[in-house]
Amino acid sequence: MDKRNLKIILVILGLLLTIWVVWFPLQRFMALKKFEEYTAQQGIDPDLIVEKTVGFDIKTGGYDIVVKYSDDSFMTYRYYYNYWTDNGDEGRTWDRMTLEVSGGNPSLSNEVCKYPAIDY
Repeated sequence: MDKRNLKIILVILGLLLTIWVVWFPLQRFMALKKFEEYTAQQGIDPDLIVEKTVGFDIKTGGYDIVVKYSDDSFMTYRYYYNYWTDNGDEGRTWDRMTLEVSGGNPSLSNEVCKYPAIDY
């Protein structure tokens, strides 16, 4: 292998490493920012958060933010952030957050979550 090929390989590896080091923290920042905006639209006080975990979802390439609130302690709120989502015939959706609520008290059959999902 001559020096020219080695330089090309090193440049490509350097670019990939830079993308990896910059992109994931940037996407995490964007997910947390979108989470703050989404919960503000839901009317949730940030002081009500008892537990919050943020993790990268390797299947979707987005971030999952799992939250428990003090005033709705039986429910688990899972916010999904994706920088882009391919919706098939509808095209791509950019900078999107969705919410899935699970849990609840099994003895209360009509219990609903306090903070339902919104279209944001």
